[in-house]
Amino acid sequence: MKIVYTSLTSLLLLSGCIDFFGGSRENDKVEILQEDKSPNGRFIATSFFCSGGGAAGYMYWNVSLRKAGEKLDQRNGLLGKHKT
Repeated sequence: MKIVYTSLTSLLLLSGCIDFFGGSRENDKVEILQEDKSPNGRFIATSFFCSGGGAAGYMYWNVSLRKAGEKLDQRNGLLGKHKT
């Protein structure tokens, strides 16, 4: 019986680390503050505000520099997991 209680307690504690209802890219609210093309039109610079995550949420301002024609990825900005 003690093993069952220990297992259930462990499962409940570990499930708190899993985000079932938010924190995904699809649940982010993105507000574009400013967007400009480069002089030759090959790149787009976007300044934006992003929020999400529910009750314990998050918010941040960021900048994205991407090739023209690429979709804005709010999780891949200059202050985030950018490509070099």
